[in-house]
Amino acid sequence: MQRGLGLLFLFFLLLPLTVRSQAVQNIPGWEVLPDSLMQVWHLDKDQIRRINVIEEDYATERDEVWSTPDMEEQDKVQQLVKLGAARMEEIKGVLGTTHYENWQAVLRSAVPNR
Repeated sequence: MQRGLGLLFLFFLLLPLTVRSQAVQNIPGWEVLPDSLMQVWHLDKDQIRRINVIEEDYATERDEVWSTPDMEEQDKVQQLVKLGAARMEEIKGVLGTTHYENWQAVLRSAVPNR
């Protein structure tokens, strides 16, 4: 009985995290840049480091927006759209136009409605 309650508690504890990650995936600007693409493009260590820093910084800001208790859901989404656009611009600056356009093509092929 206690084990069942423990599992139920764990499920409800982790549920907001899964809902949050699904919501972010549907907001433009938060698409994942896989390590495999960075390897295919032969990005140098500095470019990879810069992209990782961008990802960490924006993940922190994203989490802060999500965890703001007195902000309406619509305001959170609007803030995340702005952050996502800024994130994409920074990544584009590191990748350069060609690699950025190739990444966008990969995303469009993965999700045809993009």
